[in-house]
Amino acid sequence: MPYYQYITNRRLVYLNDIGYFMITGVTENNDGIVKYKEVECQSLEVELSSRKLTGFVSGSGIYDENGDLVSLNPVPLTMTQFYSEILPYLAGWTFDIIPEV
Repeated sequence: MPYYQYITNRRLVYLNDIGYFMITGVTENNDGIVKYKEVECQSLEVELSSRKLTGFVSGSGIYDENGDLVSLNPVPLTMTQFYSEILPYLAGWTFDIIPEV
């Protein structure tokens, strides 16, 4: 049982021809002879639902054409810019529609 210890919450499981799942619950059991784990899994979409964005600031200020700092206020973003900033943290995910407001 070299991999038994790795069966833990939030670990990813791949099933051939089906896809990826995330372990969301693990129960260890013992029938008196063999120790085993029962797992509950959800489709990988659960990974995105478990992330929270609590604050976001892009850049370190506003600079003029000479490269001099003009303001330390956060830089306003369009939704497309926001998407490109957060996408590296959501590996394997895409967004179909990004409304511009």
